[in-house]
Amino acid sequence: MKYLLQGSLQASGEKLRITAQLIDVTTGGYIWSQRFDRQAEDIFVPIPMKPPLCSEMIAPPVSGMISPPV
Repeated sequence: MKYLLQGSLQASGEKLRITAQLIDVTTGGYIWSQRFDRQAEDIFVPIPMKPPLCSEMIAPPVSGMISPPV
């Protein structure tokens, strides 16, 4: 296993805080981390993330590990 997706959920009344981290298992370093604050009624509503943002977060750390290089 090379990467670990770790997260937590905290609730206070109707407020929720969702935290997620992508961790490189070999180094223990964080590749990406983000916190989302939501209302409990919106828990199953998708969190909007623009595709370029996703690729900026994930592609650079992972791109050097693709063999053969693309």
